[in-house]
Amino acid sequence: VFAKAGWYVPKFTAARDPTLLSHLGLSGEQNRRKLAEAFLQPTTWNDYCRQVSKDHCKTTTTFNNNSSENNNVNDDVIAKRAPKDEQEGNVFFAEGLYKGHFRFGPQNDCGDTNKNNNNNCTGVFIDMPCDWSSVFLAQAYHNNIALDATSGDQPYGRGYSYQHMIEIWLAANATKSNVMMHWWQPEAMYQAFLGTDAEFQKVGLPPASLDCLAARIDLDKDRCSGDFLREVGNPEGACDDPDQALMKLISKGLYEQTYNDNIPKGQRSPGYDAVNDFRIEAMQLDQIFDLWLKHKPTTNNNNNKGFDLRDAACEWVVDNLDFVQQFIPRTYPRVSRYDHRYALKYIALGISGIAVVAVLASFCVTFIQHRNNNKSCIEFAQPDFMFLLLGGLLLIATGAVLSALDYPNDTRCTVLAWLINVGYTLVLVPQIIKVLAINRLVQAAERFRRVELRRLSLFQAVLVVTLVVVAFMMTWTFLDPPQAKDSYKVTDKTLMSPRGETIVLVCTYCTSRSNAWVLIGLLAQGFFLFVASVLAFQMSRLWHNNSNSNNKKTDEESQTLAILVYSTLIFFILRLVLIVWLQEDQDSDYMSALMGGQSLVLGLDVIAAISIYFLPKFLANGGGSVAAATSTSTLQQQHNHCGNNNKKSKKKNGTKKRNALFKTIFSICGHDNDDDDNEYNKNPIAADPFYGTNSIHFEGSCPICGSEIEQDLMRHELEEWHS
Repeated sequence: VFAKAGWYVPKFTAARDPTLLSHLGLSGEQNRRKLAEAFLQPTTWNDYCRQVSKDHCKTTTTFNNNSSENNNVNDDVIAKRAPKDEQEGNVFFAEGLYKGHFRFGPQNDCGDTNKNNNNNCTGVFIDMPCDWSSVFLAQAYHNNIALDATSGDQPYGRGYSYQHMIEIWLAANATKSNVMMHWWQPEAMYQAFLGTDAEFQKVGLPPASLDCLAARIDLDKDRCSGDFLREVGNPEGACDDPDQALMKLISKGLYEQTYNDNIPKGQRSPGYDAVNDFRIEAMQLDQIFDLWLKHKPTTNNNNNKGFDLRDAACEWVVDNLDFVQQFIPRTYPRVSRYDHRYALKYIALGISGIAVVAVLASFCVTFIQHRNNNKSCIEFAQPDFMFLLLGGLLLIATGAVLSALDYPNDTRCTVLAWLINVGYTLVLVPQIIKVLAINRLVQAAERFRRVELRRLSLFQAVLVVTLVVVAFMMTWTFLDPPQAKDSYKVTDKTLMSPRGETIVLVCTYCTSRSNAWVLIGLLAQGFFLFVASVLAFQMSRLWHNNSNSNNKKTDEESQTLAILVYSTLIFFILRLVLIVWLQEDQDSDYMSALMGGQSLVLGLDVIAAISIYFLPKFLANGGGSVAAATSTSTLQQQHNHCGNNNKKSKKKNGTKKRNALFKTIFSICGHDNDDDDNEYNKNPIAADPFYGTNSIHFEGSCPICGSEIEQDLMRHELEEWHS
């Protein structure tokens, strides 16, 4: 749509004098009197009653269309009464009450025709206010057109208000008086008079050009400056107004609400894009104006206040729905469908269920074998450690099940965060404590020193770290609890319906306002895994450096723990990748897969832990040996020496008994037993403070003679020999 602004006259004025439609018929001194006599001064209701009416509007007066004189014989009534107040009296037209009046003013008086004694007379031009875009003064001055716009009611005497300009045109139509004003199209008034004898006819001025536009005055600074030379500017800037493409005015708030980063793409309104893409022709805009003008004003001064713009626009849209629908953005309208991802969900749920069952079964087997005081790998690996590990794995497996379920809510999201963070704490911290203890034992054995390991230390360390994690989780839950949030993915699929709605996949996932909470939890787990991995590597190196031909497989417990740590680290890295991916892309297509993937990784992590650490022990115990705890051959040798030497020693002489016992001691403790004489001088027997001064203890302890039962057997044999 292009806007055309410029000078306009009514059609009946152009019919009276067609020369008024071109600057060629307006410019020059020869046209001054014509303009001064044609375009008179518009008069307000107050001024008419006070200055024109002989009885000040106490009786009705009439106006002769063919002359400017008042009389009492014609049919057209000008004013039915005087205005009630000052506000009513300041109008130029009031339908049914005041038809308006155009009178000779001082500027219209050119004097006697023969004498031509007034070369400054001008016609009256109805110009726009100062803050509107009009260069009338420059156009009239440089084109030598005898029109003046200083009779207006606006500041500096320049122009009339928008409402008064409408009233003046209505008065000219009612009285069929000539008028020339600055106006534009498309516009409602222009459209209202289209097809009548008062329709707007544009006056042609010199055509616009880029040079002319560049030479024009600064409208903000020069137009109403009071300096005549600044107001008229250069002659090159006196051309006609160019046609201008109309721009849509769109609220900035609409854009911000549509493209807000907090609003998912699948939930964005099509409003901004639809308005931005909307295009309309000038004739279609005229149709809207026609519909608008059907509504009659509610006031007597015809000020458009009663025109219902919304009804007019809506009625036009209904009548032209096919045309409007082409501007609806692609993928609209939309309909939401929940993204289940059944295959991945079912796989993740199945793996998580297996993980829960595996943990519960491991609990039962460990408890039964521990309750029966079985001399097995369960006792060797310390049941307390195993129960803590299983407790953490159970929490993680439960979290995996919750993560695989559809439609999470705020409560489930909070519980899920607690299960994962506390669960990994119970899994990782005991591993660190045990690996650290094994490293201490091995290092002490190298120095032939005694190491005291208390069961209470394990619980104290786990309790302290767990309390810290619980405090962190309580802070998280109180300040910024995890909540269920929907993500959306706009697909290319549509419904088979008349409207053809685009399907938007919806996935609900858990998140908090700040990602810092998840990051802190991951950093804590990463720190625990880093420490455990370093210690596990150190433990493997220590066992490798202390191995010999008699105890090559005694490091299986340490190797099993190391593999468990490394397995947990691998699954942590996978979970970290999933979480980072989840935070960066929140489309439903990814979110649904990532939620199921997280459940799958958690479940596999638990199953791997059970398979690596617990299952071999259970299988070994089924055969009646302690082989899975450390080395099958070495621990079987340990059991034979520690459990049966009491009977064998009674049948052998002192020398054979002494040699066998010391070989057993050094074999178990990882020393070279080929050079017996050198080892005998080490004095590996000392008083044990835990069992009294008459008990025997190994100087440097024995890291692979793990259970108390087996150590009691060893002490019994040594005490008998020592006595």
